[in-house]
Amino acid sequence: MGRPAWSADGNSVYFFWQQKSGREIWRAPAASDGSAAPVQVTHGGGFEGFESADGHQFYYVKDTRSHELWRLPLPAGEAQIVIVKGICAGWWQLRADGIAFADIANPGDTTTLKPVWFYSFRTGEQRKIGELAGNLNPDTPDFQVSPDLKHILFARFDAANSDIETISWP
Repeated sequence: MGRPAWSADGNSVYFFWQQKSGREIWRAPAASDGSAAPVQVTHGGGFEGFESADGHQFYYVKDTRSHELWRLPLPAGEAQIVIVKGICAGWWQLRADGIAFADIANPGDTTTLKPVWFYSFRTGEQRKIGELAGNLNPDTPDFQVSPDLKHILFARFDAANSDIETISWP
């Protein structure tokens, strides 16, 4: 399920809306008397997204299968792919300096370590910052990276229970 999100100024909320034509991300005033209609933000797909801290960019995942991350200039502009593979809805975090994400392809495969990457806005490069192991649930948005990029907080499925874990990376 795509996560709803606040705008940088806290005056709007972003959410996905399933329609016959597909999922798109919309923005609506946070405090509304119902007179202001939601505004469609994405076109061609939108499932989960977050506005940059300065409010000038919107980063989003188009759907649950593409594994791409897109950037849309605000208030209007043309969307561009930022990260081509490895993004899974709920398993990425927008930060002021970049994007942290866990590539959890084949999440039920408990024998393969899943890499955690950091994409730097400054350099345009990504580097590995950790690895996750175990049975991870792609449908559960449970992923955060500490400000210093040295600790990863995530949820892992064990039998019928879910455990919250943290790992540290040198």
